Amino acid sequence: MYTAVGKNDTTSTGKDFEVFLSFRGKDTRTNFTDHLYHALLKIGIHTFRDNEELHIGEKIDPALRSAIHQSKIAIPIFSKNYASSKWCLHELVEIVESWKQGQIIVMPVFYHVAPADVRYQIGSYEKVFQNHEKKFDCETVKGWKEALKEIADMKGWDQKDVDGHEGKLIQSIIKNVWSELKKKPLNVSDKLVGIHSHIEEVMKLLNVESQDTRIRVVGIHGFGGIGKTTIARSVYNIVYHRFEGCSFVADARETFRTRGPVHLQSQLISDILNFEYPNITTVDQGINIIKQRLSNKKVLIVLDDVDQNAHLNKVIKERDWFGFGSRIIITTRDRHILDVYGVDGTYEPKEMDLNHSLQLFSKHAFKKDQPPKHYLALSKEVVKTTGGLPLALEVIGSSLFDRGVEPLGTDMVQNIDRKKLVWKDMLEMLKKSPEGEVQKRLKISYEKLRYVEQQMFLDIACFFIGMDKNIVCYIWQGCGFSPYWGIDVLVQKSLVKIDDNNELRMHDQLRDLGREIIRQENLQEPGERSRLWLQQEVLDVLSTQTGTKKVEGLCITNAKYHRGGRDLRSEEFALMTKLRLLKLDYSRFVGNMVQPFSELRWLSWKGCPAQFSPTNLKKLVVLDLSDSDITESWMGWNCIKVAKTLKVLNLRKCWKLSGTPDFSANQQLEVLILEHCTALATIESIHHLKRLVSLNLKNCKKLTYFPTSICEMSSLKKLDIRDTKIYQFPEKLGCLEALTELHVCPCNVSLLDCSSRLQLPNSIGNLRNLKILSAQYCNIQQGEIIDAIGKLSSLESLHLVGNPFHSLPATISGLSLLQKLYLYSCKNLQSLPKLPSSLISLDVGKCKNLREISGFSDMRNIEKISLDSCDKLTKIESLEGLDSLQQLMIEQCGSLRKLPKLRDLKKLKSLHLSMVGLYKIKSLEELFSLEKLLIQYCHLLRKVPNLSDSINLVFIGIRYCNGLYELEGLEGLGSLEKLIIENCPSLRKIPYLSSSKNLVCIKIEWCDELSEIEGFEGLYSLEKLTIVGCLLLRKIPNLSDLKNIVSIDISFCYELSDIEGLEDLKGLIRFDLSDCESITRLPDLSKLKSLKYLLLSGLTMLLEIGCLEGLESLEELKISEAPSLKVLPNISTLKNLKELELTSCGKLSEIPSVDKLKSLVLLNVSGCIAMKLPDLSSLTKLQIFGP
Repeated sequence: MYTAVGKNDTTSTGKDFEVFLSFRGKDTRTNFTDHLYHALLKIGIHTFRDNEELHIGEKIDPALRSAIHQSKIAIPIFSKNYASSKWCLHELVEIVESWKQGQIIVMPVFYHVAPADVRYQIGSYEKVFQNHEKKFDCETVKGWKEALKEIADMKGWDQKDVDGHEGKLIQSIIKNVWSELKKKPLNVSDKLVGIHSHIEEVMKLLNVESQDTRIRVVGIHGFGGIGKTTIARSVYNIVYHRFEGCSFVADARETFRTRGPVHLQSQLISDILNFEYPNITTVDQGINIIKQRLSNKKVLIVLDDVDQNAHLNKVIKERDWFGFGSRIIITTRDRHILDVYGVDGTYEPKEMDLNHSLQLFSKHAFKKDQPPKHYLALSKEVVKTTGGLPLALEVIGSSLFDRGVEPLGTDMVQNIDRKKLVWKDMLEMLKKSPEGEVQKRLKISYEKLRYVEQQMFLDIACFFIGMDKNIVCYIWQGCGFSPYWGIDVLVQKSLVKIDDNNELRMHDQLRDLGREIIRQENLQEPGERSRLWLQQEVLDVLSTQTGTKKVEGLCITNAKYHRGGRDLRSEEFALMTKLRLLKLDYSRFVGNMVQPFSELRWLSWKGCPAQFSPTNLKKLVVLDLSDSDITESWMGWNCIKVAKTLKVLNLRKCWKLSGTPDFSANQQLEVLILEHCTALATIESIHHLKRLVSLNLKNCKKLTYFPTSICEMSSLKKLDIRDTKIYQFPEKLGCLEALTELHVCPCNVSLLDCSSRLQLPNSIGNLRNLKILSAQYCNIQQGEIIDAIGKLSSLESLHLVGNPFHSLPATISGLSLLQKLYLYSCKNLQSLPKLPSSLISLDVGKCKNLREISGFSDMRNIEKISLDSCDKLTKIESLEGLDSLQQLMIEQCGSLRKLPKLRDLKKLKSLHLSMVGLYKIKSLEELFSLEKLLIQYCHLLRKVPNLSDSINLVFIGIRYCNGLYELEGLEGLGSLEKLIIENCPSLRKIPYLSSSKNLVCIKIEWCDELSEIEGFEGLYSLEKLTIVGCLLLRKIPNLSDLKNIVSIDISFCYELSDIEGLEDLKGLIRFDLSDCESITRLPDLSKLKSLKYLLLSGLTMLLEIGCLEGLESLEELKISEAPSLKVLPNISTLKNLKELELTSCGKLSEIPSVDKLKSLVLLNVSGCIAMKLPDLSSLTKLQIFGP
C-alpha cells in the first residue's frame, strides 16, 4: 500500500523515518516529489513517501498513522489537486495533531499554489471543498479546513519565491531539513513523574506558540534537587526544533569556575552555528562574535545552574544580541539573580505530592510504578522523610534497589521479613542523618552564604520554623545580626519561605541539612554543639552537666497537657554561658535562673508556673509567657524589669491576668500580645509604652474601655481589638498617624444591640498610612464615617462585613493601592461604584439588596471575584478587560439569568457556578488557562458549551443540573484528571474522552436519561470509575485500555447487560456491581491478580459467574440478592479469602471446595434456603451465619 526506503532499501516502520512526505500523487509523484525524495535519500535522510492512490476504506491505516507520528519532520507539498484527495487531507489532520503534541516539525511547500488559496480554501481549493461538503459530514470537513489553515500559517516555501527553479527550491529544503535533524534532544530520564504540570507552567511563560517576536527570558528557581534542570531539559526537548539554533549549557556555575567564561561563550557559539569551537581568546572577543553572528538568528538558550549575574553578562547581557523570537531559560538557586537580570517571568517548582513521590521512589527502588504490596507501608514511611524532593526520592530509591526483591529459590515470607529489616534500618538512618548525596547538593547554597546568614539558617532549622518572621527578626537584632537583609537572602536562595501568615517555613530536607551541620560539629558530644533540640539529647546533656559555652540554643518542649517531665535546675545550665536562645515550654524549674542566662535574647516559657521568677535577663529581647498561670501581681514582673531591651512580650491566654503589670521599666517594648486574656479588664499601664508598634487585644471579652493614652502612641502600627466590649472610641483615634492595621469587631455580633452601640469616630479618615482596615459589624451607616473611609489613600485591604450602609462612596475608586475588598452581609447595599483598578480580590456575599454590578471594565489587576447569596442580583454588566482574573465564583444568585461573555478571561483558572438561574452560558471558548470548572444546582441550564479550548482543565464537576441535556467538546482535554457528573437527569450522552490521557477519576451518577458513553479508549491513567443510577444505559465502553484502574463501582444501571474488557484489568482492586438487573453473566476474572474485593448485589438475572481461579489477592467475596444464580465457580484457590457472603441467593445449593479456604474467618449464607454446607470444623477461626 505504501513503501519507503530505509538503510537497507527495505520497507520499514515509522520509527526509522526522519522525514514524511505528504503529496498528491498525480500532481508531483513523477517530478518535484520524486526529485526531493531522492535528494533526501542521497544524503542519508530516511524518508517516507505515501502512495494515496492505493488506499482503500474510510479510515487512515494504523501503520501510516504510526509513520506520521514517529517521523521527525513532515513536508506537506500543496499542489493544485492536493485537497481533492481525502487521504491527503486525512494525513494532514494527523500531521497537525502530531505537531500540536510537539512530536513533529512541519515544513510546508506551496507548489504552483498560493498559501492564501490553502489558508482560505479559495482558487482551485474552493470548488473541491464545495464537493467535499456534499459528500462528507460537517465535522470532518471542518477538521480538514482547520488543518489547512494551521499549516498554511506556518513558515514554508513558495515556489514562486525561487522563480520556478525547482533545483534551487529542493536545495533550500535539503539545507533546512539537514539543519533541523542535526539538532538533538537532550537525554532525560525515562523515570519522570508529575513533570507535565511543571512543563506547562514554563511553556506558558515562554509563549513559544504565539506570534510574539520579542525575545523572552524565563527563570526557573528553587533549591537544589527540586527538579529545575529536569524541567529545563524537558522543555528544551519539546521546543528546540522551533528555533534556528539551540544551546543547553549544563552546570554553568561549575563551567565558569573551572573553565572560565570564554569556554562557555565558545560552547554557545559552536552549538548554535553548528561548527567546531571557534578560536576565542578574550571575553570581549566572545561577546562581539555573539552579537555579530547570533543577532539575526532565532535561538533557544538554556543556562543551567547560574549563581552570579556577572556570568550572565558574559553571554546574554543584552537581548538584542539575539534574533527576534529567541527564548532564553535560566535556572538558578538564587531568585535575586533573575530579578537583577530582569527576566520576563519566573517559575518555582513545588515539592511532589505523596502519590507522585511514591511513584517516583518506586520507579527507582522497584523499577515499576508502585511498590509491591508487602513494601507499601514501608515505602510510604521512607517517602515521607524526603519531603517530596525529587533528588532525594531518586537517590534513596536507587540505594534501596535490589534490597526489596526476593531471589528465586528462597522462602518468600522469610526473605521479605529479612529485607524489611534492612529497610527499617535505612528508615531509622534517614530519620537520624539525611542521605549524603542529597545533602551534598543542598549544601552548595548554604556554603554560598555569609557567616551571619548561615547562623540565621541554622537558627531557623533548629528552633524557628513556624514562628512569625517579625518576632524572629527582633531576636536576631538583639544578637547583632542584620535580620531583614539576611532573611531576604535566604528567601531569594529558596532556603526559607515566608507563608501567608508571615511565618517562617523550610523544606524538611533543608531543615535536616541544617540539623546535620550542627550534628557534625561534634558527633560524640552533644554538649559541644552550638544548638540542642532533640529532647533526649538535651536531657542527657543536662543530667550529666556536659553542656559547654559552645551551646547557643537549647529547646525543651513538654506537651501542654502533660506539663512537667523532670525538674530542671540552674546548675545544669552552669557552663552554657553563651546561651542566647532558650525554649522551656511547660517545664518545671527548681531554684532561680541565674548566671548562665545573662546572654539570653529569647526565652519561650509557655505554661510558666506562677511560683517561679526568672533572674538576670538583662539582654532579653523576646519573652513568651503565653498560656501561663501568672497574674498582674506575679513576683516575676520585678525580674523582667531589668530587661531594658525587651521588645516583644507575649502573654496570650494568660487567663488569670485581670490587668496589665507595671511597664514603667520596659519602655523599649514594641510588641505586646494580650490575645485571649479573657479576664483582662484594665490596660491602664500601657501608657508607659510610647514605642509600642503592635498591640493585640483580640478576644479580651471583659475589656470595655479604650484608654485615650493609646491614641498618643505615635509609633503604633498595628491595633487589634476584635471581640472585645469596647464600643466607644475617642475622636483622637485619628491621631495614630503611623497606624497601618486596624481590626475592630464587637463581641457577640449576633446580638443586635452590641453592634448598634459600637461607633467609630469620624477622625478615622485621618489615618492616611492605614493599609488594612477590618471594621466588621461596626454599625457603619451612610454618612461621614463611610465617606471618611474613602479618604484612606494608603488602604490595601478593606473588610466591611456586616455593616448597614447602602452604598460605598465614589471616592473609593481613588484608592489606588486597594487590593482586597470584602463586602459580606452588607444587607442594605444596593450597588457598587466604580472600583479601583488596583483591586485583586472582591468578595460580595449575602448582599440581599444588590441588584446590579458594573464598573469592572478598568479592573485589569483583579484575580478573584466571589459573588455569593445575592438574591436580587439580575445583571453583571461586563467582564471584558479583566485580563488578570483567575477565579470567578458565583453562588446562590437565583435571579441571575445571564452571564456576560467570558472569552476574554485569558487567565481564568477556576470557574464556579452554583445555584444560579442561568438558562445558558454563552461561550467557554478560548479559556485556555481554565483548570477547574464546577457547575452545580443550575436547574435551568440546558447546555454546557464547547470546552475543547480549555486544554489545561484538570477538574470538571457538573452536578444537580436538572435541565442539562447536552455536554459537548470534551475532546482535546489532555490535562483532565477528574470528571464528575452527578444528578443531571436530562443528560443523554457523554462524548469521547480519549484525549484525556491523564484522567484519574470518572464519576457519573444518577443521570436518568443517559443512554450513551462514547468511549474510554486510551484512558491509561484512570484509577477510579463510578457509574451509578444511569437507568437507560445499555452498554459501557470497552474497559480493556484502563490499565491502571483500581476501583470500579457500577450500580443501579437497570438496562446494562454486558461489561466488556473487565477481564483485562490486572491492577483492579475493587469491583462493585449492584442492582444491574439485566446482567446475566460475568466474564472470566481469573487474570485479575490484584482484586481484593468482589461485591455483587441485586443482580436478579445473574445466571453465571466466570472463572475465579487465580484471584490470589481476593479477601472479600460478597454476592447478595442473586435469585437466579444456581452454581458458583471453583473458589478453592482463593487462598487469601477472609470473608465470603452469599445472602438471599435462593437457588444456590453448594459452595465448591469451601473447606479448602484456610484464611476464611466469616461465612454468611443467610437467605440461601437451598444451601447445604459441608463439614467445616477444620476452619477453626470461621464464624458462620445462616442459612
